[in-house]
Amino acid sequence: MPSYNTAIIAALALVSGTNAHMLMKTPAPYGAASLTNGPLDASGSDFPCKQRPGVYDPPATKNVMPIGAPQTLSFTGSAVHGGGSCQISLTKDLKPTKDSKWMVIHSIE
Repeated sequence: MPSYNTAIIAALALVSGTNAHMLMKTPAPYGAASLTNGPLDASGSDFPCKQRPGVYDPPATKNVMPIGAPQTLSFTGSAVHGGGSCQISLTKDLKPTKDSKWMVIHSIE
């Protein structure tokens, strides 16, 4: 069964159209060492997950998420929005691409 940890980092990658940005703190994101808080490229070239070298490097601390147990989603930084949104989404793909199928579980506007 694929890990959903990879997909959870997509939540952060879907933020766009903001004046300032946040980074996901928990669950620990994949590729944290190379993750930046800038928006996705307007061309879509780095969708999803802010594609870059190291994007799928596992976190130093493994995310354990028992089915049905409450989970913490937290961010570092702040966001002053002039528009845009964030979606918490899941995919079964271990290395998501622009063609991956996503299930949105929460939207933040």
